[in-house]
Amino acid sequence: MTADLKLFSISHAKANVEIREKFALNTQEIKHLLHQLKEVLSINEAMIYSSCNRTEIYYSSDTLQTSDILQVLCAYKCLIPSEKYREYVEEKENEATVRHLLCTGIGLNSTLLGDHQIFGQLKKSFEIAKEVGMVKTLLNSLMERLIQFYQRVSSETEYNYGITSNSYAAANIIQKEYNKNSNKKVLIIGVGEMGSDVCYFLNKFNTKNVWVTNRTMKKAKEMSRTYGFNCIDYGLHSKKLHMFDIVLTTARQQAYSYKNIHFNNKPPQLVIDLCSPRTVSTEVCSLGTKLLNVDDLGQQTDHTILRRKRTIPQVEAIIKEETTYFMENFNQAIFIPTMSNATA
Repeated sequence: MTADLKLFSISHAKANVEIREKFALNTQEIKHLLHQLKEVLSINEAMIYSSCNRTEIYYSSDTLQTSDILQVLCAYKCLIPSEKYREYVEEKENEATVRHLLCTGIGLNSTLLGDHQIFGQLKKSFEIAKEVGMVKTLLNSLMERLIQFYQRVSSETEYNYGITSNSYAAANIIQKEYNKNSNKKVLIIGVGEMGSDVCYFLNKFNTKNVWVTNRTMKKAKEMSRTYGFNCIDYGLHSKKLHMFDIVLTTARQQAYSYKNIHFNNKPPQLVIDLCSPRTVSTEVCSLGTKLLNVDDLGQQTDHTILRRKRTIPQVEAIIKEETTYFMENFNQAIFIPTMSNATA
């Protein structure tokens, strides 16, 4: 380890959903951007994490390359000029980067405190970076520390007690609406990781009158069989939106794929858009629809969140210990080869 650990971050801390969705990246885009970082900026070690709440790049470099990374990212996403987005970017180095990753990994700085999906998403981001050859000693050690930290928090505190995630919050909101009238029809668009979790929780809540659809209909049919839900053909769903009282979408598509015209000017009472970029136009609100996105879900609180908040001092103490441990080993790894060179 001879270079420093750096962070480039665009998150809900500085950017609202309108800005964040401009920088959202899917798996293929992440792979391509990692190659761009290597070819254009000579960054040989990097990991990119992109979700509905943040796009972050953890990388190894002697100097901060924030402006250069922003320029490459904006060029890739056709957002010119890049300078106008600089105010939304956070940059961190070394110890602050380690602390940031640990906080992010357990959802301590998430819009939904303790979002349990983030840890798995970070591990997936690490595997993608590893697949394209952008993981070396530094990031490997960092991920090992994150896993160790997560295990400590789970075993030494009650922070991970209960369930908190965007999918759980969304299912909880749907159930509350459903309880007002059990005849309401619910449509889930997209049964990837988040959509599948929503279906799981709705089944746990004993929610009826649920329809699911997915680009790969085989997966939608499997989901409907598993939970006793109904299935609707993906190619037809946009023409039948007016039939539903509650619609939740997790399927990544072009921005604002759903507008008033798709609802035949008879929109659902509630629409939850968990996509980034968002797929439902805010114009549906003009017809009386209640439209929620990921930022709105973060405002939901329950007893699990309140219980979790009480454990934060314990978690902060573990973060301090783990950050110190990592930095001591990090500095030692830099010091040893430096001394070897000096005595050679």
